[in-house]
Amino acid sequence: MAFTDLVRVIKNLPKRQARKFTGAQMGRLTAAWVTQPMSIDEELRTQHSLLLARARDCANNNPWVSKYLAMVQDNVVGRGFSYQAAVINERDGKPDKEANTAIEAEYKNYGRLGLSDMSGQMTLNDVDRLMIRTVALDGEVILIKHHLNKEDNPHGYAVSFIDTRRLDVALNKDLGNGRVIRMGVEVDQYWRPQNYYFLPLDGDGRVVRQDKHDVFPANRIYHKFVRVDVRQTRGVPSLAGSLLRLNMLEGYEEAELIAARVAAAKMGFFEFEEGTGGFTGDDVDAAGNTITDAEAGSFERLPRGLTFKAWDPQHPNTAFPDFVKTQLRAFASGVGVSYNKVGNDLQGVNYTSLREGNLTERETWKSWQQWMIDQWKVPHYEDWLEHALLASKIRIGPVALDPNRIDKYRPAVFIGRRWAWVDPMKEAQANSVLYGLRLKSLSSIMREQGDDPETMWQECAADNEKLEELGLTVVMNGGGNNGSNGNDSAGASEEDEDGDSGPEEDNPNGETV
Repeated sequence: MAFTDLVRVIKNLPKRQARKFTGAQMGRLTAAWVTQPMSIDEELRTQHSLLLARARDCANNNPWVSKYLAMVQDNVVGRGFSYQAAVINERDGKPDKEANTAIEAEYKNYGRLGLSDMSGQMTLNDVDRLMIRTVALDGEVILIKHHLNKEDNPHGYAVSFIDTRRLDVALNKDLGNGRVIRMGVEVDQYWRPQNYYFLPLDGDGRVVRQDKHDVFPANRIYHKFVRVDVRQTRGVPSLAGSLLRLNMLEGYEEAELIAARVAAAKMGFFEFEEGTGGFTGDDVDAAGNTITDAEAGSFERLPRGLTFKAWDPQHPNTAFPDFVKTQLRAFASGVGVSYNKVGNDLQGVNYTSLREGNLTERETWKSWQQWMIDQWKVPHYEDWLEHALLASKIRIGPVALDPNRIDKYRPAVFIGRRWAWVDPMKEAQANSVLYGLRLKSLSSIMREQGDDPETMWQECAADNEKLEELGLTVVMNGGGNNGSNGNDSAGASEEDEDGDSGPEEDNPNGETV
């Protein structure tokens, strides 16, 4: 090839395009894709009411969503958070057992039916369960703080829920000096809430849109939502990314169900040959339709000129189960749970896959629990503690704790529920090995199980005292580390110098359990 020919080939080569993100390409296939970023607040201003209405409709009518919301309540709250007061004695730096016991007892009392909420119909655990369900469904939850007299509430403090629909999403105004109202929430220049603007209700409990609002200062409101944007005023329903898919899946299932029912009910059609004049006889109804009976193992003879045409629509479709699974897997991924759990489908799982799925899902629940502890349990507890101290409800004997020392009494630990393993023995053996190697403490093992170590120690001491009182000895089969040298089995009897069994020598008349 001549040099001039080589130059001509090089010039005709396609030019190399500059590197760029493929996701930013513009063309016929991406023409409908958004081109300008928007904040969460900008999108919610026009779509919040629609998202809320559709999410609530799914909660009422979609079994998968009902299952998901039940999973949120059961796994985040369950039977309640474990709680331990953590007051420290200033003299020696050790736990103040008397103060801790008094605070814990009164907080437990506050959790009884009718004390923590204004309706008088819920326990504190009920409040927790309704709160986390509302956050998962509506994307946010709103509660009002009520400061009460001792005659109305012995603790002087309770809360009540307010429907998130009442927070006026259409109220948006610039107040000047950096203060603005965004979707019913007034914030300052640092986006710190100042006031909340609620729409009133009519006699039937319906939201009434008008210029007048019920305005509450921010220090009277618990407004909690999971933040996903820097400047975010309202919460986003956790179902937002799955609503369209859920609606389409529900419609598809309904169509398949109807088609399958029709297919099962209608077997075929009778046709008359042209020119026969139709069938006449006794086996017709008032409308002229042929009456037939279906009997197992029988053959029937059709009249002359009458033929039968079978109808077999083949529903439900053979691809139906796999299609539903695919859509439910996408829904489960969108809300951060396991498909096997939300779909009640354990087919094809084994111990390893189930354990891996459980570990991943439980981290999601633990994140929810920590969010709830930080955003709700601790702030609500501290508000209750302040009012309980002022009401002289917390006492050590006849002496009430001093409300001026509230900073001393604030420390507390909340632990979310924990879960049993598929194979508890394997997990117990693993914990035993880690404890024997001093890579894990007994207290951490207890906390992982959702137990309070301090309470557990007290129960163990009480058990030992009771067993000793009754002359009973507990023998543990299988054994485990007792913490002394990692080799002794729990409950195993040691031999004395004579080679005899210790427990029988020490307790000749005792029984063995």
